Amino acid sequence: MTDGCARAAREEAERNGDYAEVRQMEAPRENRNGFRIDGDVESRSHWRAQDGRLRHFTCTVANGRIEDVYFQRERAAR
Repeated sequence: MTDGCARAAREEAERNGDYAEVRQMEAPRENRNGFRIDGDVESRSHWRAQDGRLRHFTCTVANGRIEDVYFQRERAAR
């Protein structure tokens, strides 16, 4: 579950062509529909660039599947 959320957050952050790395993730928390995992992903123009931007994300998991990935103040379509 946490690996899937990390992959989904990284893929969403890389959608516009940037390079992205998940920097941290909190432990999964149960909610009424499954689980919620919060974390931070850093996006850069390429893997060696120093122009990183840290973004907070929330990943929701229901029935063992990634349901949504939300970035702070925006929703990443799934």
